[in-house]
Amino acid sequence: MTSKISLGTAQFGMDYGIANDKGKPSLDKVKSILKKAKNLGVKNIDTASVYGASESILGQIGVSDFNLTTKIPSIPIESVDIIAYVNNIIEESLNKIKIKEFHGVLLHDSEQLFNKEVESDIHNALISLKDNGLTKKVGISIYDPNKLSQLNSIESYDIVQCPYNLFDRRLESSNWMEKLNDYGIEIQIRSIFLQGLLLMEKHKRPTKFKKWNDLWDDLDNWLKKNNISAVDACLNFSFESKYIDSVVLGVDSEEQLNEIFNKINNENKAYPKNIFSNDINLINPVNWSSL
Repeated sequence: MTSKISLGTAQFGMDYGIANDKGKPSLDKVKSILKKAKNLGVKNIDTASVYGASESILGQIGVSDFNLTTKIPSIPIESVDIIAYVNNIIEESLNKIKIKEFHGVLLHDSEQLFNKEVESDIHNALISLKDNGLTKKVGISIYDPNKLSQLNSIESYDIVQCPYNLFDRRLESSNWMEKLNDYGIEIQIRSIFLQGLLLMEKHKRPTKFKKWNDLWDDLDNWLKKNNISAVDACLNFSFESKYIDSVVLGVDSEEQLNEIFNKINNENKAYPKNIFSNDINLINPVNWSSL
């Protein structure tokens, strides 16, 4: 199980998550998190240049013992040489983190690939990163797995990262989980706690989510009836599938990481199989600001 963990770093460089009331951890806390992760056998780190100071912090601490995946921010496609831009961005990230090569580089704004005028240019720019020895693998970060069918060259990518959690099961229901596995594409999942929303107690959930009270009641009642915590249910769901290669988990303390590690190793496979949603206003955090 530990080999599947990819330590998320968004909260290292910025305030991240709807349930985060502590802010960014200090440099010393990040050091202790990384040390604990290494001791527990975690080998993967997920980062991005848009995660505030995250890359610089990783470089200060030293993470050459880990496999790192990063993401390319939105490309100003109208005004740049796409291949040169992408190479420069990744070289800057490598210099900040002080490593020679990434395990994976993902396109953060996958919507840009649906612009047919530049799809091949962006694809070629990603492939050039492998040719230039800057990364072992390339791929895309996506919000809606159903959109994968719109890509002409999905089988040429090495990694697809997308959200997957108790409420958001589109990766499985769309059959893309099995398809990606058939293509030999590495599947990375993120947002397994839905930015912490799935872990919040009823009285702490923001009022704008009351629209889905029936769903919340179903989940709360199931957890109570089965005497299981929301953390347990989310973790067991995320690590259950044999097709998933990597689970991105963000923590803000060594204790939190240790708690997660203990829970995923207790072999408790209970999670609610029929409690989920297809409402993108709930399952896609991008839409929360308009609720």
